[in-house]
Amino acid sequence: MDDWANSTLIEGDLTTAVGELKAGEGKDITVAGSPTLVSSLLEQDLLDELVLLIHPVVAGGGRKKLFADDAALKKLELVSAQPTSSGVIIATYRPVR
Repeated sequence: MDDWANSTLIEGDLTTAVGELKAGEGKDITVAGSPTLVSSLLEQDLLDELVLLIHPVVAGGGRKKLFADDAALKKLELVSAQPTSSGVIIATYRPVR
């Protein structure tokens, strides 16, 4: 793990591991590039914010979805949305609890 500075490999129970990380020192916990982990965090109410980068493209079939068709409904509230010069929108949401 030396190549991944400031990273923690989560092993075992996700709720316990995230609770320990949140109780520790440091700043925000960020997940980049792991839709499976993000889905699990959202499903288990462990996600505080969801930041989506919305690109101005339409992707055809064969792409992996962020959420499975049978995923439970989770309501989110928009916290902020900022367009970039390239047309990407950075949208931040919080789960409604």
